[in-house]
Parts: sequence; C-alpha cells; structure tokens
Amino acid sequence: MGRDVTDQKLGIQQLQEKDELHRALVEHGTDMLALFDENVNFTYSGGSTERILGYTAESLMGINAFSLIHPDDVEMVQEKLVQALESEEQVTISDFRFLHINGEWRRLETCLSNQLHNPAVKALVTSSRDVTEKYRNRQRLIESEQRFKSLFEYNPDAVFVENREGLILEANQAAEQLLGLPKHEILFKPIFGFLPPEAVAVCDRHLADAFNGNTVKFLLKSDFEDGKLVLEVTKIPVKVNGEVLAVHSIVKDITAATNYHEAVEQHAKKLTTIFESITDAFCTIGRDWKYTYVNSEFERLTNHKKEEFVGKSFFELYQDSSSEIFYKNYLYAMQTGCSVHFEAYSQEYGIWLSIRAFPSEEGLSIYFNDITERVEVQRELQQLSLVARHSTNGVIITNAARTVEWVNDSFTRLTGYTLEEALGKVPAELLQAQHKDQHPLEAVKDEMLRGVPISREVCSRRKDGKSVWFSVQVNPVFGEQGEIVKFVTILTDITERIKSQQELEMLSLVASGTDNAVIIMDVEGLTEWVNVGFTKMTGFTIAEMAGRKPAEVLRGEETEDITLRKLCEKLREGVHFNVMIAYYRKSGEKFWASVDTTPICDKNGNVTRFVAIQKDITFRKEAEENLLKMTQDLNRQNTDLQQFTYIVSHNLRAPVANAIGLANLLTKVGKDSALYDDSLAHLKQSVEQLDIVLKDMNTILSVRDGQGSLELEKIRVKLVVEQALNSLEESLKQCDGEVLFHIADDIEVKANKAYLYSIFYNLLSNAIKYRAIDRKLRVEVKCQASPDKGVLISFSDNGSGFDMAKAKDNVFKLYKRFHKNKNGRGIGLYLIKTHLEAMGGQIEVTSKTGVGTSFQIIIP
Repeated sequence: MGRDVTDQKLGIQQLQEKDELHRALVEHGTDMLALFDENVNFTYSGGSTERILGYTAESLMGINAFSLIHPDDVEMVQEKLVQALESEEQVTISDFRFLHINGEWRRLETCLSNQLHNPAVKALVTSSRDVTEKYRNRQRLIESEQRFKSLFEYNPDAVFVENREGLILEANQAAEQLLGLPKHEILFKPIFGFLPPEAVAVCDRHLADAFNGNTVKFLLKSDFEDGKLVLEVTKIPVKVNGEVLAVHSIVKDITAATNYHEAVEQHAKKLTTIFESITDAFCTIGRDWKYTYVNSEFERLTNHKKEEFVGKSFFELYQDSSSEIFYKNYLYAMQTGCSVHFEAYSQEYGIWLSIRAFPSEEGLSIYFNDITERVEVQRELQQLSLVARHSTNGVIITNAARTVEWVNDSFTRLTGYTLEEALGKVPAELLQAQHKDQHPLEAVKDEMLRGVPISREVCSRRKDGKSVWFSVQVNPVFGEQGEIVKFVTILTDITERIKSQQELEMLSLVASGTDNAVIIMDVEGLTEWVNVGFTKMTGFTIAEMAGRKPAEVLRGEETEDITLRKLCEKLREGVHFNVMIAYYRKSGEKFWASVDTTPICDKNGNVTRFVAIQKDITFRKEAEENLLKMTQDLNRQNTDLQQFTYIVSHNLRAPVANAIGLANLLTKVGKDSALYDDSLAHLKQSVEQLDIVLKDMNTILSVRDGQGSLELEKIRVKLVVEQALNSLEESLKQCDGEVLFHIADDIEVKANKAYLYSIFYNLLSNAIKYRAIDRKLRVEVKCQASPDKGVLISFSDNGSGFDMAKAKDNVFKLYKRFHKNKNGRGIGLYLIKTHLEAMGGQIEVTSKTGVGTSFQIIIP
C-alpha cells in the first residue's frame, strides 16, 4: 500500500514535470499555438503570440481571427478552413497577412488541425510562425535579380558573356544594336564570327588573358560592315570559388570621340601651316618668357634655327641693353592685355623692325616686319631739300618792239644785269640760255604780239653764266586805240622749286617702280602726285586724285571714323605715323591698307609736304582674322575637351568605380545578409548617377553636333515665350509666381525654334527653382528690336540671386552651381549659352544675393 502511494506521487510528479515542459515549449517556442471554437474565435493563445505579435492571451480571448486577417487574404484563409473542416488531415496556410498590435501587417504560415469532433479537445488547433522576413528576403532577391537584369539589358554599352571557347552565352540590347542582329542570331555563336579577320587574333589573345583571371582593356580599330570603327573593349573575368567560369566583355563605340581628337590634331596642323605661310616673321612667347614657337620666316630673318629659340628664355637670348625697348613693350602688352605696335632697331640682327604684339592668356603672339629699306628711304627723303625759296620778283618793262625800257633792282639781283646793261635789249636775247634751241621767251613772241597774257616757266642764264629758272608772267599794256604799247614782265626765281621738282620727279621715278602705292601731299593733305602702284591698287588715276584728300576718296562703309580722326590729327601735328585702315577701290571693293606717312620739312623745320607709302595688307589681315578665329575655335574646342575630361574623370569615374566595387562585393556576400541589401541599394544609386551623367553628355554632344547644320527661321519671340510659360504654368501656380512680359507681337528673330524654347524654358524654370522664400516670385521679360544689334531681350527675377564675385567666369560653365540648398546638375545655363552662340547670339548676367538675377540676351 505504501508503495502504491509512492508510485502514485511519483506519477503525479512526472505529469507535472511534463506539463511544465509542455508549457515552456508553448510559451517560449518559435511557433504560436492557439485554439479556436467552431466560429473561429480565440479560446486559447500561447505566450509566444504576445512576443511575436504583441497580443496578450487575455486580449485575444473571444476575438474572431478573421477580424485580424488582411481583407485581401480572408477568402483564401476561409477556403483553407473549409478544407481543414472537411478533412482529418492537417492543412497548411502558407502565406497570409495578420495584424500586429502596432498596426503593421505581418506574414504568417499556419498549420491548421480540426479537433472539433474530438470530445476531449473540441477545438481548431493552429500552430503559426512569422514568415515576414522570409517573404521580404524573397522579394529582395527578386528585385535584385530584376535590377541586375535591367542593368545588364539597358546598359548603354554592348555587353557579351563569353565562355572559354569564345561562344556568346548572353548579350544585351546594346550588343544587338552594335551587331545589327537579334539576340537569337547571336547567342551560342563564336564572337570571332562577328569580327573582321585582322581582329580575331587580338581578341582571342585578350580572352585567354581574361580567363587567366586578369581584367584587360584594349582598343580595337578595324573595318566593320558599317565602316571603320574604334571600339574600347574591357574583358572582366567572372569568378566563382576562385574559378573563372565566364568573361564579361564590355564594348564601347568611341569612334566619334576618336574622330574628334583627330580633328583637333588636324586643326592644329592647319594652324601651323598658316603660321608658316604668312609672310611676316612670327613667334609666340609664353607667360614665363620662354619661346614656344617660331615660323620659317622668323628663322630667315634672324638667320637662326627654331631649335635655338623654342624653350629658351627671352632674357637668355637677349641680355644687352638694346633689347630694353622690346622688353618694355612686351611687358606692357602682357600686363594690360592691350596689343602694341612699335618700331625699333635690332642691334642683334642689324635691321629695323616693325613689331606687333598681341596678348592672350597663354602669352604673346608677335609679328615682325623688316622695314630697314623704308627707314633708309625715309631718311633720304628728309635730307632732300624740297623747300621753294622765296625771292623778290624782278620786273621788266619793254616797249611794243619788246626791247627793255626799265628793270628794277630785283631784276639786277636775280640776273646780274643792271638797268644800263639791259636798256634796249630784248630780254630773251639778254637771258638766252646756253643751248642751241630757241629761247622760251622768244618762242612766245607771236602770242605777245597778239596781246595774250602769258605765264610760263623758263630756264635762263644769268650774267655770270649760271642758269636760273624763272616763272614768267607777261601782260600786255594797251593804248587808247587798243594797240599794244608796252609789256610788263614779272620774273620770279623758281630755280629752287624746279630743282625740288626735278628731285621729286626722280623720287617719283623710284616710286613708280614699286608695287606699293606712293602719295605726295601738300601741307594741307591734298594730293599732288600718286604713282602707278596707287592706280593699280585703288583704280584712281593721278588726275582723279589731284587736289583731293586720299582718305576722303578711299573711305567707305566700314572705314572706322576713329582711324580717320587719328590720321587727320597726325597730319595736323606734322609727325610720322602709321595706320591700318579699311579702304575701298574705285570698283567699290573693300581692301585693307597699311599707310605709313612721313612729313617733309624745310631747313626751319616747317612741314612742306607729306609722302605716304600705302601697302595692300588685305591678305595678311584676312589671314590674321582667320588665324584669330581658328585660335578661338581651338581654344573653345580645347575648353570643351577639358569639360568632357572633367566629366569622365569626376562624374563618370566615381559611379563606375562604385558600381564595379559593389558588384565585386555582391559576389562575396551572402544574399541573406544586411550588407548584401545595402550594397544593392548603393549599386542602384551609382547606376542612376551614371545614367544622369550619360544623358547630360548626350544632350551636350547633340547641341555641339547640331551647330554646324543648325536650321534658322524667322520666329515670333512672344509666341515662344508664351509656349515656355504654358509648360511651367502649374509650377508657377504652386509657388504663386507671376510673369510679366512686354513683347510686341511683330518682333521676330532668325533662330532655331527648339533652341529658343529651351532658352526661355530654362530661364523660367531656374527662376522658379531659385525663388526667394520671403517674397512672391516676380519675373519680367522685356524685348525690343535694335537696327544695329538685333533683338535685345531682358529677363529679370526677384529671386535669391548669387554672388557674382564668387561665381566669376563660371556662370555659364558646365556643372557649376551656386545654390547648395537646391537640387540641380549645373547644366541649364551652359545649354542656354551654347544655344545662343550656335545662333550667333550673346548673353550677359548680373546678380545680387537676396535681390535677384538679370539676363541680357542679344539675338541677330
């Protein structure tokens, strides 16, 4: 009996232990156990339910389970419940949403057992577990696969997956476009079959290198069916557990970029050809005073090879004091940015030079012209005595028979004959020159006897035998009956003038032999003589130019008034000067002339004449303008290259590097880890950033490529502004902004409509984006037509503005932004300026922080 009691107690104790164990499993297990009545109301809930879903057992008692199930899942759960009630087997509900106490929907997996017909239990028994994280992980995996597929399929570069034999296992859309074939005609075919024969060996070698575990990158230049292409190929090994299973080949078509670089090189060669073809000696000096280039004419002028200059310092080559005038002028040009033109003697080379130096950011461009011959001619002209000496007139009175009755003292002084010696003599016989021809005074005898006034220049002989030139004026004196009773002859000694004239004729003979135009002007600047070279150059003869000012005859529409005023001022000052001026031939054709004018003075320093040497420099001027334009184009293209280099090195390299790094990391991290999810998210950001930059590059390239073939048409400005305004109407309403524009209906510009719309759209969208937060946005657009400049457009807003001092020259540059608190890419203003320049327009900006921004636009 005692043993029975003991056994009974032992049995009760064992049952209690089992009950405690069962309770611990129910309360602390991973599954949630619950009992429901026939109406699916909670009759029991295990403690794990509170830990997993937040509900206490007491709070669930009597609650209908369907009230906590997501409405979209109720029908499915009901179907499973009916299945469980009709079957004695356990039914599993794999995935349905159940309401957490915090309002969040959690996904559960439940095993449902029907015990309603069991008298001992009479309940629906459920065992549930939370599968929310499992579901989320599955979804992440699906999304990851989709993202990878999108990244592969929509990559702008062609991507192939190759096996060791070179068979194509996979190819994206860009690969289909590159080969011009659908995917089913590409897959499982050797990639070498799509390559030119000469490219097969190169690609085969690099494929083998990639399967050895190396990432390889190379350029492939060859002739394809679409023409000669330049492809950048990158082969990346795909490793699993250290073994290379396949190779990803990324192919980028860089033909356009390569052609662009080659075009720049060709432009540089053309520029060098121009430098070599100009007739002036030419060199360039950098800001460090080192020679960077000299042309062949410079070598000839200095009698030194270019290797003796390029890379050498100006101070190293010219150390004596004679170079000071060159240094001072060069330094002035560098410091002020103003071009200089001066003449100086080079002791180093023993010649006179005319030097023109033009500054730029890189240094100086210097042109030399040997003017030694001109300077020597000028010195000789200064030594010529072209001054007519004033002398007192000699007076002769003769009778009707032309014999002398009286002479004055000046006659004696001029001829050496006294009155007594001249009386009764015929002046022509008295002053007869020593030559066999008849004396000029005797030759006019018939005219004198007819009573005709006579004015002649004659060569006579003084008493001492010396020849003398006279300007002779003979006037008859008539008697009461109209008969000639006397002759009054006035003699003016013009010997010096005749000598000067003869010297000028000799000078004219010299000038007639040159192709340059030579002009001799009096002290008032009126033309006295021009050579044949002037007539050939301008079409005007000496008869057409006599007594006229050359500048007034040759001026035209594009002749600058400021240059004409300078020319007139220098003539009045009586100093040597040189001007370059636009003149017009008699035919109306424009040409550029270099006019070098030298005053001729008498012994007292008074100006008596001017001698001008005029050169036709049209070809040189056009060459300089073409050279300047080409230099500007090269500088602009160089700037564009720098911009694209910036994009590649900063905006492309970072996201590409991140994407590659993250892709490598994903192959090493478990898909169920949090690091895997974070890496996928960052990979998406890098690819999106890469896509944005590529779109920007495509936009910029499309604008640049379209400039050469841009079609312009007459467009009403007001209509385009209204179209841009309509596109942004909703954004204006949201910020309560207003736009006022004062544009006449008939104002038109010759432009590209798409570009003009883009300009106004970007300006308006920027005004909305960067509006001030403390006042209502107000935009004002004004437009007026100018006969000289074209159409002037003013676009102003009262937005937040920016600091012009900090912005400096970066306002219209690519990826430059001035508001850190606003999203943007810094491309809008760059596109505006590029559009305007493509249409021949200009834009300027003024802005002040907290006040607003104003743009001034000029369109031809």
